[in-house]
Amino acid sequence: MEGNTNNEYMIGKRATMAGNRINEQRGWIQSMTKREWNIYEITNACIEALKSIDSFDFNTYEAKLRARGYGVKVMRDNIGKVCGYSMKKGNSTSLHQNQ
Repeated sequence: MEGNTNNEYMIGKRATMAGNRINEQRGWIQSMTKREWNIYEITNACIEALKSIDSFDFNTYEAKLRARGYGVKVMRDNIGKVCGYSMKKGNSTSLHQNQ
């Protein structure tokens, strides 16, 4: 930023600030705005997939998400029960776990 080298102090926050400044200068979308769009898109895909099935079956739900272009990675416990899953589309990943 401004031609100066950054040390490691608050490097994550300062890198975000620098990235946001570049985005602003170039008229690009800010990272937080893009994040909000991605969350909205993923949420809608999940809700629409659930609405389109009569009774919940994880395999059907997973197939509906894959049909919408999402990669789905299923996490199972030691008895084979689904305990969570992650979805990926482009550079966006979302993790869902049972509590």
